[in-house]
Parts: sequence; structure tokens; C-alpha cells
Amino acid sequence: MERISYLALFEKSDGGYSIYFPDIPGCISWGKDLVDAQSMAREALELHLYGMEQDGERLPRPSQ
Repeated sequence: MERISYLALFEKSDGGYSIYFPDIPGCISWGKDLVDAQSMAREALELHLYGMEQDGERLPRPSQ
């Protein structure tokens, strides 16, 4: 199985961190602190990609 890495952008906001993945539209998350945000980002990405696979969608290639 090929390992693919996607860029996650973390933005500090009131009360925590917002996370989004530029290469995966609609895949967003939030965490109360940086450690929580990293965990939530991983979970959001895994669930989003799993849903795409289940729907027969191709996974996007990461941008360079």
C-alpha cells in the first residue's frame, strides 16, 4: 500500500486551533490545544479518506 502525506494547516483561533487540509476540500477539524488539534486532524483525515474510498472516489494526489 502506498503511503500518502497531506499538508495540514493549523490556525490559532479563540479557544483552540482550526485545522484544514488544502488538498482535501471539506476536511476540517478543531482542537482545544495543539496536541488535541493534531489528534483531531489525524482522525478527521482518516475518516474523510475512508468515506471517499467507500464512495468509490479517487484520493487526491498531494500538492507539491
